[in-house]
Amino acid sequence: MAPAAAGRPAGPAAIGMPNPASANCAQRGGTLQIVSSAAGQAGTCSFPNGKQCEEWALLRGECSPD
Repeated sequence: MAPAAAGRPAGPAAIGMPNPASANCAQRGGTLQIVSSAAGQAGTCSFPNGKQCEEWALLRGECSPD
């Protein structure tokens, strides 16, 4: 007889790819913070100079850390 878990996945499989917007934040010297609101969650990249950019806006070039 097969174990009860046979044929069922153990859980979600990791794909091994980081979020490109989050990785871009770190590569540019920022610190990522996840901000929760009634609308959901968004990643904010904070820089040592005090500037903050939404992580995807930073990746698209719509926000500059300078």
